[in-house]
Amino acid sequence: MANYHIKRQNLGKTPTKYGIVLKGLPPRHQRILKENPVVKKYADDDLFINAIFRIEDGRIRVSHLNRPFVQPGTKDISPYSSVKDSYKIFDWNCAYCNKEIESRIDTFKPSNFTCEKCFKYYLKGTEKIDQRVIESSLAFTEKCKRMMIDNQKSFIKYIRKNEKPSRIL
Repeated sequence: MANYHIKRQNLGKTPTKYGIVLKGLPPRHQRILKENPVVKKYADDDLFINAIFRIEDGRIRVSHLNRPFVQPGTKDISPYSSVKDSYKIFDWNCAYCNKEIESRIDTFKPSNFTCEKCFKYYLKGTEKIDQRVIESSLAFTEKCKRMMIDNQKSFIKYIRKNEKPSRIL
């Protein structure tokens, strides 16, 4: 947890609020000091001020994940956390029936490579994993690696294309 350095100064040219210098504080903390008259009563208590600043920072962190965001593929508006999570999902085929399913890049459980119907019929309650599921997981890993390498190559190509040549004087 961050403790904020609260600098105090009496009247002068430096902008202050309740004796606290505003210059080194982030704008959201300055706004708290300027807009909340309750702070005036406890302005001499650094622990109180630090607690208020931490509460504001926590609120900002939580609302960051819930802010509206446009999904690039579908152009739908969703919370940022769900858009970020959707980047981990790729189209894949069931290891048994070849039905189209969605698999997550961060999960290697057998249920990630089979549809619900095949998972219930073939894998539920068993400790052994079928060879088809293992092969499907390996192929999925290779597909994800290829996609990442292609993405890296296109990004490097973009950087090189837009790179300005260095000029030696």
